[in-house]
Amino acid sequence: MPLFLRWLVLILSSNQGILLQKRARRVETDTQRTVWAFQLAFSFLLLFLAMASYKLKSDLAVRKRAEMAVAASEEKYRLLMEQASDGVVLVDRLGNYIEANPMACDTLGYARSELLAMNIAQIIAPENLLERSLLEDRGAARRGILFERVLMQKDGRRFPVEISAKLLESGAMQAIVRDVTGRKQAEEALQRLATHDSLTGLLNRREMDRLLNKEAARSRRYNRPLSVIMADIDHFKMVNDEYGHKVGDEVLRYIGGIFRDGVRSTDHPARYGGEELAIILPETDDHHAMRLAERFRRMIAEKPFTYHTPDGDMLEIAVTVSIGVAELPSDARMPDALLIAADRALYRAKRAGRNRVISYSSPHSTITGRLLASTR
Repeated sequence: MPLFLRWLVLILSSNQGILLQKRARRVETDTQRTVWAFQLAFSFLLLFLAMASYKLKSDLAVRKRAEMAVAASEEKYRLLMEQASDGVVLVDRLGNYIEANPMACDTLGYARSELLAMNIAQIIAPENLLERSLLEDRGAARRGILFERVLMQKDGRRFPVEISAKLLESGAMQAIVRDVTGRKQAEEALQRLATHDSLTGLLNRREMDRLLNKEAARSRRYNRPLSVIMADIDHFKMVNDEYGHKVGDEVLRYIGGIFRDGVRSTDHPARYGGEELAIILPETDDHHAMRLAERFRRMIAEKPFTYHTPDGDMLEIAVTVSIGVAELPSDARMPDALLIAADRALYRAKRAGRNRVISYSSPHSTITGRLLASTR
């Protein structure tokens, strides 16, 4: 082979080697870059996984603590429900029971399973059903409301309760139900002491005056009759002197009972003072008041009062009453004047011989035992 060809082949071989070396170095560099990129990505992935794992563990710990707190709260709520001295119930938006504690079941007389199948309308007294709007007022319920109702037990017995209701975030209504029967009885007893005579059970003078003013105003407003009967026990001092004040008290109770049992629910029998009794008779004119007064006089006069002494003896005491009658507006225009007119008629009956009924407007028209006997 010629010499120049050999040089040419040698030069070409050298250039090709250089190119191959450069290409090899380039491939090696690219490979290293790829490896570095992969290592970097893998490092970021490991970091992300480590952070995600930490976050997951933290979330799980927080959730577990929250679940434990909820469980503890529910347990605490359950214990409070079970140990509460008042009835506690939960109802949904439709008024259906969804929970009830043992005291609520005892108060209402139902088993828990029975109560949870019921609606509040089934235990509210009929007269209170129209007032359920208090529970339906969601705005007021969110703030909490306190009201009274009459509920019915399983056996039908009615009893008053005080209810404290509040709307919960879940939409359910929680109500604390307290039986206030004892409190109501105490209030009624205090009210009765304030308005009734302790000896006879009739209205006392203060309450009588209040009701007389009220009835007189209604009588004038509607132009309706109103009469007053005033009665006094004849010779009552002699009864006290001869038999003692205890027997005298029993005589007052006896006559007071006759008056109380013999009038309408709209009438107002009262102890006016001492041995004087009175009856306010709305919607009653002088004529009908005289007839009623005579019926009382006759009942008392015809049957002696009997009293059993502690020694076992029985006393029979003849008791009579004198009665005066006055009517508004024919005999007086004001309540005080009406009482004065009835009292004057009463003392006319006393002066006329006792045991009789006299009207203020007709002082000469009397009803006595003799007149009654002559007209039979």
